[in-house]
Amino acid sequence: MEIHHHTKNPEGHKENKWSHRFWEFFMLFLAVTLGFFVDNQREHYLEGKREKRYMHMMIDDLRADIKENNRNDSARLIRQNKLDSLIILLGNKITPDKTADLYRLVIETDSYESFLRNSRTIQELKNAGGMRMIANKDVSASIIEYDNFITAEVDWNNKTEASRIDYYKQIRFQLLNTQSLYSLTNGKQEKPLTFLPASPVTVNIISGALFQVIRISETCRDSGKIAKEKAEHLITLIKKEYHLK
Repeated sequence: MEIHHHTKNPEGHKENKWSHRFWEFFMLFLAVTLGFFVDNQREHYLEGKREKRYMHMMIDDLRADIKENNRNDSARLIRQNKLDSLIILLGNKITPDKTADLYRLVIETDSYESFLRNSRTIQELKNAGGMRMIANKDVSASIIEYDNFITAEVDWNNKTEASRIDYYKQIRFQLLNTQSLYSLTNGKQEKPLTFLPASPVTVNIISGALFQVIRISETCRDSGKIAKEKAEHLITLIKKEYHLK
């Protein structure tokens, strides 16, 4: 009887071992890749939700800015008209019957408006790493443009206006009687309203300061209107790009 001995196939064994390791590596690679893909998609989804939330917040801020600009524009126009009347009164001889009118106009133009921007969303975006949170390039560019305009134009004009008003409020006491103004503002007028002796040059300097206040007020109104237009455009763009109502 012939006996057949089974011989080992070392080469086939190595081939099976290599194939097994290859599939193990492939499955591990696939699992890591899929895990990375899922994590990436989840992060992308969460960033999309955050981005949309920021856009809702931005629209609310822009609407508040528009409302603030409208309020300032109306208040500035009223003050400009009263400053015009004050300049005209100073240009004429101040008679006793005009004294009360002049002091009244001084009191009514004593304050000034300043644009109080709603920068909540802008600040959050900057703290979160800037405009990289906004994937839409057109929207991101428009937000940056709006932010730069407010800083470079609106805020600068407001500071200039405040400076000119403060200057006028100091030099006006070369003409106004402090006690008369004090008694009027506190509702304690007991003595006749009077003025200090002032030369035509002094009166002209005060009138000039008022004129400068009017001019910067007009500039503030112009920049405010441009800011309003930019805000309205940005709201429209955001709604369009993010399909918001």
